Order: sequence, then structure tokens, then C-alpha cells
Amino acid sequence: MVDFVKDLSEIMLQAYKEKGINPPNGDAHTLLSRFFNLKDKIIEPKIRNVKVSKELSGGVLDDYYKQCLHHIKNRFKNGKDVSIFLSKKSIKPSQKDLLLYDWGIHHLHLSMPKKGKKFVERSDYLLFFMIDNNNVYFIDVTKHKLPDGTEFSQQELLRIVKNNWPYLLEPYKLKGAFSLEREMSDKDYSELRKSGSASLIEIDEEVYGLIGGGITTARTNINHTTKTDHIFRTLRDMEGTLKENHKNMSDFLFQNGFKQINPSFRLIVEDETFYVINENTKVIVLESKSLFETIFR
Repeated sequence: MVDFVKDLSEIMLQAYKEKGINPPNGDAHTLLSRFFNLKDKIIEPKIRNVKVSKELSGGVLDDYYKQCLHHIKNRFKNGKDVSIFLSKKSIKPSQKDLLLYDWGIHHLHLSMPKKGKKFVERSDYLLFFMIDNNNVYFIDVTKHKLPDGTEFSQQELLRIVKNNWPYLLEPYKLKGAFSLEREMSDKDYSELRKSGSASLIEIDEEVYGLIGGGITTARTNINHTTKTDHIFRTLRDMEGTLKENHKNMSDFLFQNGFKQINPSFRLIVEDETFYVINENTKVIVLESKSLFETIFR
């Protein structure tokens, strides 16, 4: 009679198709959680203010990398797509970004686009930044490869964030916590992520955690899993409501000698809204704009 998780699975397969991206193998939970992963990695083109840290403004870059940085900055300011500066693997739904999961920091390759190419060439330098609805925060540019392999676990990046925009980290500060039990190196954080461990970080005697949502033991994003679980509970609650209403109606009809009705309900999406329709009558029985917003916005 009703299986909204199955319906959602079909909707998500269509969403991947419309983006021109091969869906991951797996069940409905995998399809949805990997979709959230994809959304976080691929930045929605939108006009944003660009804020540049004091450290990056005062740093020294070769002219070529300055040109690349200026080009990326203009793309953000004009609401143009910057995904061309991502790695080629970024559009794979199951490709992990542990820096983003742990500290909420994105990175782009500093190379100039070439006509006809979907992605820029891998660069010797990376731009690290944070983003919100209306702003992008250029943190720093560092070498793509560091001798100890810690290019994606540089604590200095978060120190720069705190030094320039402390309000970005404030929601993740642990109240009453002043220090960790031991001093953590950049290498320590790299190893923790590889093992699938959520971590805390101390910056100037203040402790922060889950800035990017956190890392699960499977090295996926805690937020993606939590959000997916919440949506599934919502769907099951909707199913439960319909089943209860159907039972009450069936009991009423039986007690009054009327013919039993066995409706079939289906979850669909139209006009940026999720609807539940009675497939027999095509009547809408439930609708939810918030569910659409949670998944697709």
C-alpha cells in the first residue's frame, strides 16, 4: 500500500540523472547520504562577498597564482561556477573529503581554466576557504603536497579563521573546555581522520569540535548520516499516519456494511514540493515543502 523509502529512492536516482552524475551503488540510505555529500563538495553558484584573511593578503605568491586567485575571487563575486577548480574525483558521490567533514574547510586548485576542459589541471598550490550562504572566506594558499603529508590537516588554517572571523567558529566552541589532554600535531589529526575518529581541536586555549559535522568510523560525514536518518524517520511517520487513518476508515466502513477500500499511496516531487498522492484517485493527501528544502536546498 505504501513505501515512501522506495519512492524516495526512485526520486534520488532521477536527481542524479538530472545532474549527469552516476549514482552510487547501494540502498536508499546510501543514495540520499551520498547526495548530501555531493551537495557539500560542489558549491552552488551564487553571488557571494569574498573576504580575504590578513595572512593571505600579506603573503607572497607568484604572479601566475595571483592571477588564478583573482580569477576565482571574481567567479565567486559574480555568482559563477567554481567547480572547475575542484579535483576530478569531487563529482563522485562516494568520494570523501575528510578536511571538509572535520573542519568545514573547502579547497580549490590554483590553475587557470583551459577551453574545453571540465576541470583545471592539478596545481602545486591550493586555496583553502570556508563558505556560508552569502560569503566566502579565503583562508590561505599553501602547497598541494607537504613533506609530512599534512596539507589537509594544517591547524594553522583554523588559527587563521579564528584570527580573522572568530564568529565562524563560535558555534562549535565547547563551553568550559580550556585545553586538550595532550598537544596534537598536524600529523596526529591526519592519522585520526584515516582511522575514522571524530576529533577536537584546541586553538588559543579554546576547544572546538564537529566544525564540519564530524567523521564517522566509516570516514563519512556525521551530519549526512544524521540528516538521512531524520528524513527516513519522517517518511516512516508519514506512512504510519496514513496506515492509521486507513485502518480507522476501514473499520468504519466495515461496521456500516460498506465495501472495503485498499488505496495505494505514492511519494512524488513536483514544483519544489513533496506530495503524497492516492494513486487510485490522484488526490493529494499530504504535502511537504520542508522535506524538499532539506534534501535539495
